[in-house]
Parts: sequence; structure tokens; C-alpha cells
Amino acid sequence: MSMRLMKKDSLCLKTDKGSVVLSVGLFLMLFFMVTVLFCLDMAKCMTAASYVEDGLSAALLSAEEVEFGMSGEGLIVVLDPDISENIYNRELRANLNLDEEFMPGEPSVFAGKVRPERFLVYNVSETQTSVFEKIGNRCVYIGTFDNRSVYAPSGKKVEKTGIFASVDYSVKGFFGNIYEGNKSKLVDVVIREESDEG
Repeated sequence: MSMRLMKKDSLCLKTDKGSVVLSVGLFLMLFFMVTVLFCLDMAKCMTAASYVEDGLSAALLSAEEVEFGMSGEGLIVVLDPDISENIYNRELRANLNLDEEFMPGEPSVFAGKVRPERFLVYNVSETQTSVFEKIGNRCVYIGTFDNRSVYAPSGKKVEKTGIFASVDYSVKGFFGNIYEGNKSKLVDVVIREESDEG
């Protein structure tokens, strides 16, 4: 009789060990799956950030193609910041596959509306910088400041005539989480010389 009891006890012990191993295995598998999905979420966010940065850069480079003039000191100035801003918005929508209301087309990495937040034009002369910012539907003259004290909202010092813009966006993750992102850039307005190749 004692032999039978020993066999039952050892059988119970083996079953308990098997349950522990199975539980630990399931926990590790679940942990691994959550980690992989989190990494995929981060990869999706990084892809969206790169996509927005490229679209923002291309739109700003297009916006600097507006009619510009030369100041009395022979420096470049943007003559009409409103036209520059309209070109920027049009190109941003085209680059990011957005409609007129900045809503993404399908398929898209964005979880909702892409929001252009700020648009500033800096006209730099020898000693001063005139600043225009989009407020409402127009670019409004903000003021003229000493060159040593003008910084873009990103913290970069404004040294040449340039255009600054920032964009907010959101990305939806695999668990339904919404990740918010922001990209901003300051580009210098430069004169591009036409080449006579042909």
C-alpha cells in the first residue's frame, strides 16, 4: 500500500512541475508577443516621423521658390509671406497624401488630421530681422528685431532669410494607442542658379 501512495505522490509532483513549466512558458510567450508588438509600434512611429520630416522639408523647399527680392543691402527677402504659406500648404498636402482639410487618404500611417501648427518667415538684413507669422488665415508682421536675438521656435538661431514650419500628427498603434508626434524645420531661402546644360 505504501508503494501505491508513493507512486501517486510522485505522479502529482510531475503534474505540478508540468503545470509550472507550462505557465512559465505561456507567460514568456505572452511577454515576447507584447514586446514584439511594442517594437512594431515604435517602428511605425519612427516611419511616420521620417515620412513627415521628408514631406515637411520638401514643402518648405517649395515654399522658398516664391518671388523674392533683394534688400537695399543686396540680401534676399521673401516679398509675399502669404503666397509662400499657400505654396507650403499645397505641397505639404501633396507630399503627405492629405486632402484639403489635411485629413489623410487611405492607406495612411496617420491616425487623424495632420495639423500644420506654425509658419514663420524671417527676412534678414545686415542688422535686423523682420518676422512674419501665420495667425488665422494670413501671415502677419510681428516685428523687426536685432539679429542677435532672433531664434526659431525650435531653438535654432536665424542667420539668413528663411522659413520655419511645424506640424503635429498622430499615429495609431496595434493596441489602439495613439502616439502624438511633432516635426519642425527652418530652411534658408537661397538663390538657385539655372544651369545651361543641354
